[in-house]
Parts: sequence; C-alpha cells; structure tokens
Amino acid sequence: MNQNLVDFPEKLPAQELLKFIPADAKAIVELGCGNSTIASQYKQINPHCRYIEIKSDPE
Repeated sequence: MNQNLVDFPEKLPAQELLKFIPADAKAIVELGCGNSTIASQYKQINPHCRYIEIKSDPE
C-alpha cells in the first residue's frame, strides 16, 4: 500500500486537506471536487501547479 495515501473522513474542511498537499507539487488531480474550494485555495499557495479537477457531477 502506498504510504502517501491517507484515509480521510468523508467531509474534511479545505484548510485541513491543504495540510496534506505539498506546497511545491507539480500537479494535483482532485476527484469529486465539488465547488473547487480546495483548488482555489491551493492555487494561492502554488500558482504554478497544474491542478486537474474531475467533477463527479458536472451540473
């Protein structure tokens, strides 16, 4: 098992999730990104990261 994987509770505040993302990440893929809160906050930390969002319900 990959030691970088963390078993998150179903709903965790964006600020808590951001603690697990390296500040110098080159690319991030977020599944089921909802209203893109984490993406917008992380882009302030690392504007050069390639952030890919895959929405579970595009509507």
